[in-house]
Amino acid sequence: MALELVLPSGTIPVETSTSHEFPTVVNPKIVDRSNDFHVHANWQTQGFIFALFSPTFKWEAEAIFEQMGGGEFAGGPFITNVAYVQTAALQNYNVLINIPGAKIPEGVYRVILKLRLSTGGPTPICGFDDLGLVEFYN
Repeated sequence: MALELVLPSGTIPVETSTSHEFPTVVNPKIVDRSNDFHVHANWQTQGFIFALFSPTFKWEAEAIFEQMGGGEFAGGPFITNVAYVQTAALQNYNVLINIPGAKIPEGVYRVILKLRLSTGGPTPICGFDDLGLVEFYN
């Protein structure tokens, strides 16, 4: 958990972000490609600035896979949207990004969680959390 966005009159700390193989979790850093892979994120917002944003906005949580070594993985995107709640009070959000089995080629990847407030145009609210290295094998 490295992501914390500090804004004028508000903060967005990511409480937890993890990734693992599903249904079997033997070692979350070594994944059988035939199984699904999940990225979880739980975050909260609080502050006056969040009462000012449009209720039509949405959160986009994206799992990004950066392949280590030769070659690059051009698959994805793996994005889940979450409705934005327009409030200055403490608001909790939870998301699960599901990557179906066999979508990630064999190899070692750095898994990144990207969290962005989608406004329909450019937005200054975006952050990243590095979930570490994961090996996908056949």
